Order: sequence, then C-alpha cells, then structure tokens
Amino acid sequence: MQKALFSHRFFWICAGAVFIFALVNAASADPHFRNPYVWIIPSIGVLIAAVALGLNAWQMWRANALTSCSLVMKRMDAYIRDKEMQRAFLRIEYGEFKYTADFHGSNIESETDKLLYNFSMIARMKERGLITLKDVEFAKYQILRICEDEEIQQYFKFINDFARRQGIRHPYQGLQDLARQISMKK
Repeated sequence: MQKALFSHRFFWICAGAVFIFALVNAASADPHFRNPYVWIIPSIGVLIAAVALGLNAWQMWRANALTSCSLVMKRMDAYIRDKEMQRAFLRIEYGEFKYTADFHGSNIESETDKLLYNFSMIARMKERGLITLKDVEFAKYQILRICEDEEIQQYFKFINDFARRQGIRHPYQGLQDLARQISMKK
C-alpha cells in the first residue's frame, strides 16, 4: 500500500515522453511550425498536467504511508492501554511465563492469547500488504521478545499441532512469520 505507483525517475521519463509527443504532434499538425504558439501552449498545458499528476501521486503516497503507520499505532495503542496484555508481555519479558499443564483455561492463557492476537493483527496487515516491514518498526521489540521466548514457542507448537489435526491454519502463524522476517532483516 505504501509503495508509490511509480518512481520519481519513471514520472520524469513519462513527462518527457509526453512533452516530446505533444511537440511532434504540434509539428505534424502545423506545416508552419515556426509559429511558437502552435506548440508552446499545448506543451505547457501537458507539462502542467504532468506536474499535477506527479503531485497527486506524491500526495497519495504520503497519505498511504500515514494510514499504514496509523494502523500499527492503533494496535500498539491497544497494547499499551490494556492491563491484561501488559501483564502477559511482562511475564514473557521477565521470564515468568511458563507453559505448563495448568496454563490451559487459566487467566494467564486468556491474557497471553489476547496479547498474541493483538500482535497477530499487525502480522495479518503485513501479509495483506496494508503495511510494510518498515511500518512494523514500532512493534519490532515486542514481536521479537514474544516470538523468541522458548515457553511461547512451546505454546505455538501445541497450537500448531491442534490446528494441523483440525486442518486449519495456526492462528499465530502470521506472527511467527513476521518475527522471522524481522530477525532476517537485523
């Protein structure tokens, strides 16, 4: 979404081609090409239109960048404002999270799933092309801390086995994939 429809270089090549095309058309339309008004006025009009198109494309690119950044910021804001997600993250952060038999059905599981789901939404947006890896910059630390935790990886393995038996996609697979992409980018 954040990628421009075309690069600046491509824009100027196209603008130059349109200018030459207008010049050639003006020259072929008027056998008395010496009259500058025949080709200067249409050429100026084409250049103004090309500049307007370029400015519009730039404005669209900036608006898309702002929108994609705000998508990530909304997820981060939800994380920061939610006490349960904060508790879940701090358990992971300080090595207090343990994936044991009493985990399932507990408040800790609920809080952990809420945290994982929140960051999985960022991964889903990345998968669908709504945001780029650069947009994920705000959440990189949390994503890596969560996904690189050994206890969380055991939980992911449990969910993955369950999802495979059910023939469905692991709900946090996108989050794990995003963490791998971030790690490779380091």
